[in-house]
Amino acid sequence: MLETKATVTAVHRELGHENSVNVAKVGSAYHARITRRSESGQETFERRFRHPETLVFFVEKFASVTPQEFTSSGATS
Repeated sequence: MLETKATVTAVHRELGHENSVNVAKVGSAYHARITRRSESGQETFERRFRHPETLVFFVEKFASVTPQEFTSSGATS
């Protein structure tokens, strides 16, 4: 998906909180920015990855976003 779009975004919502993920390919690395919002506040953090498998693990673990959520109608560029 990142071969045809500069950045992809996915959002995961559950009762009381929302997680959004922006992923971009920068050279040979992947740059992920996660924002987690809840009633108690918001936190944002960024990480860079060389391997897509590590990126997927990180996004699933810290944002509860699956790869399928990037390809659904909710994903944007």
